[in-house]
Amino acid sequence: MSFKFGGEFFNFLSSNNNVTVIVQIGDPPSQKPVSIKLNLNDKLFDIRNVLENYNIMDNSLLFSQKIPKKNDYIFSKILYEQEIYLIGIL
Repeated sequence: MSFKFGGEFFNFLSSNNNVTVIVQIGDPPSQKPVSIKLNLNDKLFDIRNVLENYNIMDNSLLFSQKIPKKNDYIFSKILYEQEIYLIGIL
C-alpha cells in the first residue's frame, strides 16, 4: 500500500521510510521553515540528534503536536521523545 506524504509517494511496506518533512520552529515561525529527509520509523530522540547535527534545533526546544480546536488549533508538547516515533506525530 502506498500513499502520498509531503509530495512523495510512501510505500507502507517498504524498508525505506524516508520522507521530506518541513520543520518549523514556533508559531508563527521564529526562523524560516526547513525541509529535511527524515525516517518515519525513528524515535523523536533520534530525530532530535539529526536536527541538532544540522543546527536546525537545540536541546532548549521541545517537539509538539498540532491539535485542532474549533476553528483554530493548539500545540501539545511531547515529553517522552525516547518512546514516540516520528510517524506518530505527523
